[in-house]
Amino acid sequence: MTEEKKPNVIAGTAKVAGGIALAAAGVPMLVLPGPGMLIIAGGVALAGKGLSDIMGNEGPSKVADFTVELAKETAELAASIAVNTVAPTVKKAAGDASQVALSAGKTAVEGSAKFASAGIEALQKRLTK
Repeated sequence: MTEEKKPNVIAGTAKVAGGIALAAAGVPMLVLPGPGMLIIAGGVALAGKGLSDIMGNEGPSKVADFTVELAKETAELAASIAVNTVAPTVKKAAGDASQVALSAGKTAVEGSAKFASAGIEALQKRLTK
């Protein structure tokens, strides 16, 4: 015999809200240091447990469907953050690094030319004495 599970709306709502907040907090951790996927999975699981508490025995398949949908939306959000935030930042950093390298190379060439010029002048002075 299976025991009838009574809905607990207050606890279930709190778990769903906490799970969504936890999953949302995990999204930035996908690109920043931190266990992003683990936090998102925990949030989705907590939200699923909350839905199960709210619905009682009404429908575990509905909870599973919601959990899958929430996981898909979280993955889409993470991909959007990566494309719109991380990629431009990396591109800008690479561009800045190439400008710094170009500037350093130019300075080195100019310094070498000045050094060579000073050396040639010193040698000419010695030879003309």
